[in-house]
Amino acid sequence: MNLFIKRTAPVLGLLGLGLAGCQPDITDPKSSAGQANFTTYIALGNSLTAGYGDNGLYLEGQQNSYPSILAAQFAQVGGGAFVQPLFPTANANGSGYLTINSFNGGTPVIGRVAGNGYVATGSPLFVRYTGTDNQNLGVSGIRIADVTTADYGRLTASSNAGNFNPYFERLLSGTASTTYLGYVQERVSTLKPTFFTNWLGSNDVLGYAGSGGTAAPLTGDAEFTTKYTAVTDALTAGGAKGLLATIPVVASLPFFTTLPTTSVIA
Repeated sequence: MNLFIKRTAPVLGLLGLGLAGCQPDITDPKSSAGQANFTTYIALGNSLTAGYGDNGLYLEGQQNSYPSILAAQFAQVGGGAFVQPLFPTANANGSGYLTINSFNGGTPVIGRVAGNGYVATGSPLFVRYTGTDNQNLGVSGIRIADVTTADYGRLTASSNAGNFNPYFERLLSGTASTTYLGYVQERVSTLKPTFFTNWLGSNDVLGYAGSGGTAAPLTGDAEFTTKYTAVTDALTAGGAKGLLATIPVVASLPFFTTLPTTSVIA
């Protein structure tokens, strides 16, 4: 045994030196904004932008919206505060949302948490956001086709026919706008954003496809181009740079995927 130790000691010593020489040189990652200016960020879009999830818009979902997550990263490289039109804590359930109440033999039992973000029970109006610095302009259900619709954010006899959006109405405290494009123009003029994201457009296809082409018309190319250009021009009027998100192939969503029962039940 002693002989073995004597002969292997030099080898072990060399091995230790080799391992020490192979230690990785780990340094803290360096983040940079590059040429982007994240000082003031605004986000446009529909339900995903607003933080809609679990079939509802509520406080926790808003707090975890993707613009909020992006803004937290932007803050690491000079980005400023990001203000969202959050439901108050007392109305945290917002429109209500789906949740898993229990499991029945491995199958989730889905229930709905009642909404408490309404002006009155049964009313189509939500508790309004009363702040003045909203930077998350996401509106659930909005299409590019809707951005110039009159009274889209105001409940009137004519808007009851389908032009009114209560998720947009709750954003409009202290503003004269009743069209989404007008609201965007006001926000840009007030906030003077340096960076933006725009993920409008998917509902122009999704609403049509999801209804089987009956409940919502497919937005035509000419209308889509004209209105999308108007929104983009509004965003860049002050020289802001940003990202225009593409429209996914909605047919690839789980909603449109049919599976035979035998493949689901093990």
